[in-house]
Amino acid sequence: MNLMDRLCDKPEWIAPEPGREHHKSWHQLVTHPDARLMAAAPELLDALQFMLKAINFNGEDAGDFVFDAEYKAIQAIKKATGGAA
Repeated sequence: MNLMDRLCDKPEWIAPEPGREHHKSWHQLVTHPDARLMAAAPELLDALQFMLKAINFNGEDAGDFVFDAEYKAIQAIKKATGGAA
């Protein structure tokens, strides 16, 4: 079984880094959805943990805390999906 694919054989999975297009022959970003999800995993975990704290928070600043949790979640989802929230 061939479990690995060569990225150079899958042009739909790579893209030049914005602003560094002139280096595309040797420096590109992996754009495969699974790779984006793995790269965003730490932020997604952090956002989920923060959201759980926000749900259980009963202080005066609950509104700000929930807003911050929502913002973190949106940013993590954008990173994981390549920009869509």
